[in-house]
Amino acid sequence: VATRDSFNQSGLTDNGTGDYTTAFTSNMGNDDYAHLTATDSADGHVMGIEREAFNTTSSCRSYAFDVSPSATDVNVAIAYVTGDLA
Repeated sequence: VATRDSFNQSGLTDNGTGDYTTAFTSNMGNDDYAHLTATDSADGHVMGIEREAFNTTSSCRSYAFDVSPSATDVNVAIAYVTGDLA
């Protein structure tokens, strides 16, 4: 997994198959921000899922599942966060 763009992103962690954590450069004001994830794979059958329960002020966590649904690694993962910075 690699970062292609990094606006307010200080790091990206691959926690395992289809499980990614994005760390923020500037913390969010709280953990109630909106977090959207979009993913793509070679077969085009992957969806991203945001887990608000894992949001913190300094990072967010995303999961990717295929249609079976089983966790899967992706070619492209996009995380978009909207909320107030601290």
